[in-house]
Amino acid sequence: ACLLPHSPLLLTSANSATNPFPQTRAALAAMAAEMGKQGIKTIVSIAAHARYERDGFSLSIAPSLSIDFSPFGDLASRLELKPHWPMYHRLRERAINADVPIHPLDEEHLDYGHGIPLWLLQLSWPRLDGCRILAINDHDSASHEQRLKLGSLLTEVIAERTEPVAVICSGDLHTTRPDALPWDTVKSSNEQLRAKINALFTNAGAAPKIDDITCLTGPSAILHGMLLREKLALTEKSFEHAAPTSFLCSSYVC
Repeated sequence: ACLLPHSPLLLTSANSATNPFPQTRAALAAMAAEMGKQGIKTIVSIAAHARYERDGFSLSIAPSLSIDFSPFGDLASRLELKPHWPMYHRLRERAINADVPIHPLDEEHLDYGHGIPLWLLQLSWPRLDGCRILAINDHDSASHEQRLKLGSLLTEVIAERTEPVAVICSGDLHTTRPDALPWDTVKSSNEQLRAKINALFTNAGAAPKIDDITCLTGPSAILHGMLLREKLALTEKSFEHAAPTSFLCSSYVC
């Protein structure tokens, strides 16, 4: 499992730099190599930018799931994926029985929260396009307790599988444009939030919820719910400061 950034600035097509954020991209390539070595054919992707109107979580269930970056001016990069129907049905059934709000989302296009990490991973691991995807969409209406519960339920569903499963949670720390908040202020906030995120995955017991509202809050809480169930730790692989943004790129091994 891993906790990855999904900023569009990581895309070379959206960034004027030849090799933007090399430390983060190197960590992503290392994770892709590990997933390939493990023979991963099933990926759970958890992100927080899908558009839907109902409260709670949603699962992307279109017959074909696609990734493209046309909103960022990239008309060439495209990836087609298939949903993992058995895991979808098992997770939704368990969530309904546990009174966790979860709904189907019949939208073919995965948002960039899912798309950017998957795209960057497949650059080093071309076989990713043959994986089945369970795309889970976090929503700001979900409570901290519901996120922890969903993580626990997801752990149960994964434990039923006979093959290894990769879990990709994505989000970004506070970001800003140069003409917005002063970079020193954002950098300080990112360091504090980074410490809170790391505390989620290094404490033996239940860590307090993170009150900072970013797209990283929900997915990291879901992943924390998984790790509480399995008593695993998340080890940071890369944290890269580069104005006007900062990235957290971490992974844990069982």
